[in-house]
Amino acid sequence: MRSSSMLIGASLFALVALADRLGAQSAADWPILAARRVVGASTFKIFNSRGSVRVVGWDHDSVLVRGRVGRPGSFSAGGDTLGLKISVDDPLHGSPPPTSLVIFLPRRARATIKAVNADVDVSGVGGWIYTITGSTRVSGSIGAMEIESMRGAVAVDARTPWLRVRGGDGPVVIRGSPEDADVSTITGSLDIAASGVVRGQFGSVSGAVHFRGPVASGGIYEFSNHSGETILSLAPDVSAVLALSNVSGRIESDFAATRPASHTAQSLRVTLGHGDAQIIVRSFKGPIHVGPQR
Repeated sequence: MRSSSMLIGASLFALVALADRLGAQSAADWPILAARRVVGASTFKIFNSRGSVRVVGWDHDSVLVRGRVGRPGSFSAGGDTLGLKISVDDPLHGSPPPTSLVIFLPRRARATIKAVNADVDVSGVGGWIYTITGSTRVSGSIGAMEIESMRGAVAVDARTPWLRVRGGDGPVVIRGSPEDADVSTITGSLDIAASGVVRGQFGSVSGAVHFRGPVASGGIYEFSNHSGETILSLAPDVSAVLALSNVSGRIESDFAATRPASHTAQSLRVTLGHGDAQIIVRSFKGPIHVGPQR
């Protein structure tokens, strides 16, 4: 029993040291709030309404939580080897003080994170994120990821097979390599400069949409907007069929094959190169502009 306890203690010490090297140096002196073994493909539910949540994927079937808890006794972590529920309880009255958490999870785990105005930063773990006013940042190589934010900024720079983002008033920036992406905002701007997108759906109600990523051969890309501008900055040698339509807004093109550009409501269809990809842009009254990258 003693040797087993010593082994567990030694393993925990090694994991703590590794956690500090994996990018949580600023939190290296924070108290350990929870540490235990779990299976690799475990599921975690995380809640923190105010402050910050940082989740880091690592190559260990263990979970380690460090943090600075704003209100004593508000932190809890319960579950088994299949997953944990990690939460910071809000007081019955008044606004909760901020709590900062750094959580290390197995890379194959799935994290469900809910926040109100806490900033969320996830690296190397897939899952689902919901926040109201806090910012959201996702990076690394991850599984499928779904993000919902009402007013916070969203930044994704990750390699993932599937990405879904629903933004509200905050800006959304997509980088990295999401193979299948479905991203939209309401009033927030949407900036896409991701490589590796094979199927993409991008749109906004009144926010500006700017696409300047490479176009994959055989890829399908759909853009929609109501009153915001849609700008496509494509490679000069892009090979795609463009189908552009606008009800009452203008369509402008800097590609020689589509000149002269029209400033009246219209539909425009043109083939660039061999037409290996499909690009569809629809707008009600927001201007559409397509042209080569400079």
